Amino acid sequence: MAKDAYYFSHDSNSQDDPKCMILIDQLGMEGYGIFWALIEKLRNETDYRLPIALTGSYAKRWGTSKEKVETVIKNYELFTIDDTHFFSERLCRSMQKKTESARNAANLRWANSSDNQLVNASAMQTHSKSNAVGMRNDAIKGKERKGKESKEKESKGKEILYRDNISLLENENEKLVSEYGQDFINACYDLLSSYKIEKSYKTKSDYLTIKRWVIDAVTEKGKFKPKTIKLNTDNKLNAELEEYKKRQSELGQSL
Repeated sequence: MAKDAYYFSHDSNSQDDPKCMILIDQLGMEGYGIFWALIEKLRNETDYRLPIALTGSYAKRWGTSKEKVETVIKNYELFTIDDTHFFSERLCRSMQKKTESARNAANLRWANSSDNQLVNASAMQTHSKSNAVGMRNDAIKGKERKGKESKEKESKGKEILYRDNISLLENENEKLVSEYGQDFINACYDLLSSYKIEKSYKTKSDYLTIKRWVIDAVTEKGKFKPKTIKLNTDNKLNAELEEYKKRQSELGQSL
């Protein structure tokens, strides 16, 4: 997949839940599909919440209506609405449980590692010389690995502030401008910056947040239209067609 993907559990009998049964009965499998599409979108957010204002953008992307998306959110007790945002309590509980399980597993591995170190202490004394060589080699490899990671980090570049609270890597900004145009991306930066201030919204990556929903939100407002690649493709095809006609004409004259 082009974007980062995150795992979350999906109960195999979800459609037998009474709330989902009513949803399917009234909106069909289209409504059920909208429900899971919304859950996937919520999972991609760091706080598992999304603005209700994005329903129109999602509706266009999914080939359905804004009214149906809002109906799924508001009418079946599948989501909780908090002022201007909505979220799934079931998803939040599931992700919290997953985080706690991962933390417990890490603590268990750490405890087992400590026990193994104590058990092997006596054996290490009899092989001190060979172990010292191995530890020295590991230290050299670790230093080389850190140096490599440092060089890789430097090659990626440092983040640049494009607004007081918006920062991206230089190549991330170049990708966005190349794909959508400078004016459109400036509008995206302005919208996300204002949204962060007004809603105390936090992001792990401004670049990924812009790709996930800010571009859709700016397009939905109708003030800007992203630069399309289709025009460039059409121009290229027209140029190739003219070149082909020219060669055919020259070939006919030679005959």
